[in-house]
Amino acid sequence: MKKIISIVGARPQFIKHAPMQMQLQQHFDAKTIHTGQHYDSNMSQVFFEELKMPKPDFCLTWVVVNRKANKPVSC
Repeated sequence: MKKIISIVGARPQFIKHAPMQMQLQQHFDAKTIHTGQHYDSNMSQVFFEELKMPKPDFCLTWVVVNRKANKPVSC
């Protein structure tokens, strides 16, 4: 089966990705990479839940430099 990898990270991308991902999964081994652009669950995770998208297969993590915690952020 052919593979397709989608990379998403911003709100407009989540909205566009949701219906596309549902269709791709029917015909391909479709994977999603989340860039972790939004570290707040209100700006990221909520879209996966409300749009009924499967959790990302891969999630890039970033170190937050200008915040007190300076810890890796997960999607």
